Amino acid sequence: MRRIIQYKTVKGSKYIINLDKEVNALIAKGFQPFGSPYIFQDIELFACQAMVRYEEMTEADGGRARGEI
Repeated sequence: MRRIIQYKTVKGSKYIINLDKEVNALIAKGFQPFGSPYIFQDIELFACQAMVRYEEMTEADGGRARGEI
């Protein structure tokens, strides 16, 4: 089982290529996309993507899934 140890929201401009660059840079640092990209509008439009970094849990820290024997 894994637990999330870091969460970030990447905000690109209205051009999806800028979001791709930011997401790929975080993937290289061990992050993974979390959910689907979404659009946020403030004064202008932004494409956003949640990113997380996981850590493997051991049995000592409760690493078994619920209901697992």
